[in-house]
Amino acid sequence: MKLPLLRSWPIMAALLLVPVASSAQAPVRGTYRLFLCATRCTEADSAQAVAVATVIIADDSMASTAEWRAAMIRIQDRRLMRQSGPEDNVCFHIERRSERVGSEELHFGLHRKGSTHWERTAGDSLAIRIFHSPDASYELRWAGGGDRITGEGWSEGWQTTQTPHRNAFFVALLTGPPTSAACR
Repeated sequence: MKLPLLRSWPIMAALLLVPVASSAQAPVRGTYRLFLCATRCTEADSAQAVAVATVIIADDSMASTAEWRAAMIRIQDRRLMRQSGPEDNVCFHIERRSERVGSEELHFGLHRKGSTHWERTAGDSLAIRIFHSPDASYELRWAGGGDRITGEGWSEGWQTTQTPHRNAFFVALLTGPPTSAACR
């Protein structure tokens, strides 16, 4: 039996308004030990890392707590310059870093600690901006999640005409739950 067009339009309109679930997921919240390397690396290659950091990723519910917000305020002077948008749900501290990766200046770790936020990028990819100034930036990008994350470090602006480009790789290992105390 055929429905008359006028009778079926409310059903079609309702189907158009049903939200489509995104396949991109939030990163697994937790405290991560991150190794940034000039070439693809594993945790076993950590001695070759150009930088080592602790990165704490909170979910939205944790990021909205008074305890988390207080921790972010304590390091607010290191909130990324000109950053706007979502509430900070990531903090980091750089334990060691080299000044250069390959032939260019390494922007990762120019601020030894700070707060920022993770965001979805194209497809299922995620990103955390670790450094941002009027003329340069550094971002970690990856897809997927879990207790072991691998991805890329992307730099922009190390030369006046330099466009965003990958200059490093990273591996990050989940070492425990996220705690605002780790945002030191």
